[in-house]
Amino acid sequence: IPIYTEYKTASPAELWRVASSIINLNLLLTLALCLAGMLFARPLMALLMPGFDPAGVDRSAFLLRLLLPTIVFSALIELFASIYYANHNFLLPSLNKIINPLAVILFVTLFHKFLSTTSIVIAMNISVALQAGFLIAGFSKHSDFKYHFTLDFNHPGVRQILALMAPLVAGMLIYRAGPIMDRYFLSSFPSGSISHI
Repeated sequence: IPIYTEYKTASPAELWRVASSIINLNLLLTLALCLAGMLFARPLMALLMPGFDPAGVDRSAFLLRLLLPTIVFSALIELFASIYYANHNFLLPSLNKIINPLAVILFVTLFHKFLSTTSIVIAMNISVALQAGFLIAGFSKHSDFKYHFTLDFNHPGVRQILALMAPLVAGMLIYRAGPIMDRYFLSSFPSGSISHI
């Protein structure tokens, strides 16, 4: 947000070159992560859930493959929401936050008998796709929205944003490691332990 605001004021011509580069970089990285996760879902689940029987590992791998696209959409949502905030537009990103719980409640209510836990995963995918769609649609109505298919790693603004993001990403990875370790140990406990915790 501070870099975006700085470029909006000092160098508007470069603003969307920087923003587009960051959006495209995040899109490429999250797509690569998503595809790698889908490809290696079974061995990954076997590693992370050593106490699961083969059927449990297969089920977990199936759900992981379905859930991974949310990473791509979530990254886009956060980037676009940041741009909205930098433009002092708080309404759409805030209203967008109600889509996820409503979609989950709706899908679980309607489809849990047929799809079991898969209904939650489908709801999450649909809700993040809708959220991203609403944010992008909101941008496309503004004349100053000038997205480009560019990826300029050498641009000073891109380097500044990556430098600011690095400690946040590192901190997030450490924070997210806790639940993974919990599931690793709980996978060898009796059935239902992970859900209970």
